Amino acid sequence: MIKFAGVHLMMGNLKYPQGKLYWNRELCVSIIADTMNRDRFFELRNYLHFVDINKPNADDKLWKIRPLIDPILKRCHKLSRSKHMSIDEQIISFSGRCEFRQYVPSKPNSLGLKNFILAARDGLVLDFEIYVGKNTLPQEVVKSLGLGAGMVEKLCRTIVNSCVLYTDRFFTSLKLAELLLQKNNGIFLSGTVMINRIGPVTKKLKADKVRQKGHWDEKVRSDERVCVVKWMDTKPVTMLSTCTGGTPADTCKRWCKKQKRKIDVDRPAAIRNYNTCMGGIDLCDRLIAYYRCSMRTNKWTVRTFCHFLDLIAVNCWIMYRRCCAEEDIQRKDKLELLPYGLNLAKEMMNYAGGRVELPRTTSRSSTSASKRSRLNVTDDELDYVDEPPAKKRRQIIPQPPTETRLDNVGHQPRFVDNNFASKCRHPKCFSRCRTICVK
Repeated sequence: MIKFAGVHLMMGNLKYPQGKLYWNRELCVSIIADTMNRDRFFELRNYLHFVDINKPNADDKLWKIRPLIDPILKRCHKLSRSKHMSIDEQIISFSGRCEFRQYVPSKPNSLGLKNFILAARDGLVLDFEIYVGKNTLPQEVVKSLGLGAGMVEKLCRTIVNSCVLYTDRFFTSLKLAELLLQKNNGIFLSGTVMINRIGPVTKKLKADKVRQKGHWDEKVRSDERVCVVKWMDTKPVTMLSTCTGGTPADTCKRWCKKQKRKIDVDRPAAIRNYNTCMGGIDLCDRLIAYYRCSMRTNKWTVRTFCHFLDLIAVNCWIMYRRCCAEEDIQRKDKLELLPYGLNLAKEMMNYAGGRVELPRTTSRSSTSASKRSRLNVTDDELDYVDEPPAKKRRQIIPQPPTETRLDNVGHQPRFVDNNFASKCRHPKCFSRCRTICVK
């Protein structure tokens, strides 16, 4: 099954228009054809099941994929929580038959299974919950808080330390803000909110007709725990926050129809933080869409399997980037998403048991450490230690003698290309010169 999953990841990275082309004689991909033949691959795909389908569970609509999503969920719960996280909807693209399929026109993939996600700023998925209808949450929770706020409460089950949570207008409400402040060390909420959810403070805010672009109004509750900010952008935007107000405000660029150019307008601090920290789920969707396995299927279980396979690969790549940042690995030595996915798929297809070790890159900062570590390596292990070859330093030709430079005979300039510009020979000069003397 690991090889089968690796073939799916490789197909998502290569993106042939049809699955059978990977075994075509003229367009054959040898690493896929050598791992598994075509008939075997499609046979496994057609008969892919995670449970015994003859023993259904009427109380759980996700019983067919429960053994798949539970281990993934446990691994996501073990990831460290950030100080700034966001909650939003994700659509698992699927157009076949499924009783809990949803249509969300505002999403890029508007038709499919709805998945509520808790993610960090860099797109790392920390928790998720697939929406299966009215039985997703207890009816008592839905009646008291609503679906959006109830889902936020459920996704906060693994948050222990104090943090800031960002949500959009579907989730944000005054009840939710007060509920999160009472949890553990206090979870602060900041997000856009509907006007009908903030109570009588709506009447105290200035009317939209009076406002100009960039103007904002702020109202703070008497206990100074909740703040409402209304900012006039192209349309009015209302924010509810328990951690940030309108100050310190900054400026941003907006288009002015009268002046026909972009001008600087004021922007409250709550809007700035929201724009900075809210895009984690959208970033995750974008990374998954780059190299998604897009083979068509009529089974929602197979589509969910492929989606979470891509989600795991993106999560692993984000964790890899975090490790590179901690170890001060240079940008040129880091693997981008495509080469990382190709290496991951290749190792999965070559899996023969045990733990998989991906090839690691070495930066200049860690070169000295790797040289020191070779002192403790035995002779049998020397063949497996990768050390980059030492770069040859360019020889710097010294200045000619003073008599030659000052003889005033045969000194003619010659211009060279920018790519071959040499370092100035003067000992105190560090610039490059594009003219040299022919003598």
